Amino acid sequence: MAYYLGLDLRQATDPTVAVILESHGEHPERLYDIRHIEPYPLGTSYPDIIKAVRALLERPALQGQCTVVVDQTGVGRAIFDMFVEAELRPIGITITPGKIWHREEWHQYHVAKELLVGVVKKFLQSERIRSSWCVNHSRLLKKELQSFRVRLTKALNEQYGPDGREGVNDDKVLATAVALWYAGHHTPDAGLTPAEMRAEWEAAGHPLPPEPITLQRTWGNRGRHRYL
Repeated sequence: MAYYLGLDLRQATDPTVAVILESHGEHPERLYDIRHIEPYPLGTSYPDIIKAVRALLERPALQGQCTVVVDQTGVGRAIFDMFVEAELRPIGITITPGKIWHREEWHQYHVAKELLVGVVKKFLQSERIRSSWCVNHSRLLKKELQSFRVRLTKALNEQYGPDGREGVNDDKVLATAVALWYAGHHTPDAGLTPAEMRAEWEAAGHPLPPEPITLQRTWGNRGRHRYL
């Protein structure tokens, strides 16, 4: 079992959102439960977001078990490096046009938005992503997913995003998408276990936090799920 924290980092005019997924099973039938959705207030500074993410990762159920996947498209590498310096060991995703992905460095990926949308669509259609009624903001995520559409421009280029209805954004969808894409990606350097991730960071010369002494689950009732 592993956890993935997807973080859609936004600039000052849009809110940043974190989504935590809990994985069950093995490829290709792995199931994901949405355990936490947290939109940060508009104007929250990046240092404060880092502190908030660290606090999430310090929950006993997540210590040493959660991979942070950051959508850094709108803010750039400098902000991502703040998460590196904070010893959160993040994976960076830059969303691109087109239909392919490539790895820039071992912890930096460029991924076409079409692929991110596709992975969310796949898990929704196969009913392998779920959320409990008691998860805050799950209804808003469902609204975003239902309104997310593919549109053709006059130049016949595909654009992905909300269908234009007032009050609907795509921040929660993208936070979910980057976590799902990385979690389900079939390459030797992706989908690393926490132990493998620690080894990668140690080899790269980054300091590691101390190992947790105990590990216990604190997420409460897991039985009341609904399909998104």
